[in-house]
Order: sequence, then C-alpha cells, then structure tokens
Amino acid sequence: MTPGTDSGKDDPPDYDNVALVAVTYNPSEQCIQNIVDASTQFYKCFVCDNSEPSSPALAPLKATPHIEVISNSENLGLATALNQLAGLAQQAGFSWIVTLDQDSLLLPNFLQEMLSGKDTYPENVGAVGCNYQHDHGARARFRPSSYPCFQEKITVITSCCLTNLEAWRSSGGFNAEFFIDAIDHEFCLRLRQAGFSVGLNPQVLMHHAIGEDDNSKRRNYLVFPHKHPAWRNYTSARNTMYTIRQHYPQEPRWCLKRSLSLTLEFAAIFLFADKKIERCKSFCRGIRHGWQAKLGGIKNQGTSE
Repeated sequence: MTPGTDSGKDDPPDYDNVALVAVTYNPSEQCIQNIVDASTQFYKCFVCDNSEPSSPALAPLKATPHIEVISNSENLGLATALNQLAGLAQQAGFSWIVTLDQDSLLLPNFLQEMLSGKDTYPENVGAVGCNYQHDHGARARFRPSSYPCFQEKITVITSCCLTNLEAWRSSGGFNAEFFIDAIDHEFCLRLRQAGFSVGLNPQVLMHHAIGEDDNSKRRNYLVFPHKHPAWRNYTSARNTMYTIRQHYPQEPRWCLKRSLSLTLEFAAIFLFADKKIERCKSFCRGIRHGWQAKLGGIKNQGTSE
C-alpha cells in the first residue's frame, strides 16, 4: 500500500501503512527528542499538542519533514487528541497507527519486532500491545520466552500499541468523554464487543513510566495517589466505574478485577496519599458519576458538585 491512498480493511500491518502518533502536553525536551527518535522508524508521524497555549518545545518536531504537528491550544483531553490523530492518519491512507505516550520510550527495533510477529496476529485483530519495563535493565512485565508473538488479552495499554484504524472507526473510536484515565481499557472492551481481537506481543519491549512516586524510585500501586492531583482520582474512579457498568455482562471477570482495583485504590488514598479528604471526596464523586453515566468535561467535577 502507498500512503495517501484509501486504507483497506484487510491490510496487514507493514512499514508503509503504519504511522506513529503521539499526544503532548507541556512536553519536556527529552519527551520531544524521544518522539523525534521514535519517528525515524516510521514513514510518517502525527503529533497533537494539547498544551495551553501551544508549547514552544515543539519546534524540533515541526522542523522534521516526516512529522506533522497540530495544536489544539487547549487541553481537549487525551481521547479527543488520539481521535484527531487517528483520523489524520486514516485520511493520509494509513491502515494502522502506533500510539506513543508522553511517558514512554519506544526502542530502536520496536517496529521491526512488532511487524516480525504479524503472521501470528489474528485476521480480525484490533489492537496489539507490547511488553514493557520501567527501567533499563529492569525485569519486563512478561517474560518474552514464555509466550508466543501474540497472546490474547482482554485489554492492553495505549502506549506503544499497534491499532487497526478500521477497527478504531468501526468501534466508535476512543471515548472523548473520558478525557483521561481508563481510555485504553474501555476502548479495548468495545473492540472485543465489535468482534475484533485484542492481544499483546511479549517479544516487543518498550520503557514505560507508570505510577512512579516523585520522591521514590519504587513503582508500586500503593503510591499512585501521590503522583497526580485530586481530579485524577476523580477521573480514574469515574471512568473505571462507568466501564465496569457498561461491560459487566460481557466481561464479568475483568470487571470484578477492576472493582477490586478500585477498592485498593481508595484504600491507598486513605492510607498513603496527601490531601486525603479532598482526594477521597473526588474519588467517591467519581464512583457516583461513573455509575450514573455522568461523563463529559472534568473542570470542577473532581472537586465540586
């Protein structure tokens, strides 16, 4: 396939039909450099900046010929930006995208290794995630030698995920009302509901920062509440609860596990987080709004009625 033609439903991923997409928000110089370095593996890279106003750090991206940058000049949320980028890539004739998070490092051989396993991907594959580690030299989340190139999963994280654009379109795209948090899980569940497979290639590795406490090198679920402001406790609880309510009939086991995770998250907030009262109120409000399917913008919702 030649980029610029209509993307096809049955196009398997290949070097000329996979684009890299990345969303930025007040990015650091290192983040920009990571995107520039990662983009060299791809025919085309699309970047959407949600900074308020547009970040001046984007200059190196705008100066790179194969990188196209759009700026929203306001934070429209991660899901909206991902939908914008997926639409741009599909209009440009690409059939697949790799979604790069701002806190992830895509390794030099990423695309080669992801494509080397494509013959093992199901024909109806919607998304293929990858293995990850938090530090150079740290143990990978999955032992590569223990799994084949495609291991079916219920959900995978967005970062460095190979996504089928026809599946993205058919399933309704990323849920823009989520703004941030649980976007990837909810999207994967809708992919499965629409008849697409979701899986992970454990042979492909990336470096990903998740739940890191500012004052410690430990990566532990219990320190997650310290990492973000209180409104993130709201969006995490709200979006997860909404997803559980919507998908429990089809995915009861996954939803039960996520319900347990919510319980542990609340306990972590109560036991370890700063601003406990504010965070607990935001979390409980998120649970209520998620159950009521009260989504949309997050301004003021995390700290008020």
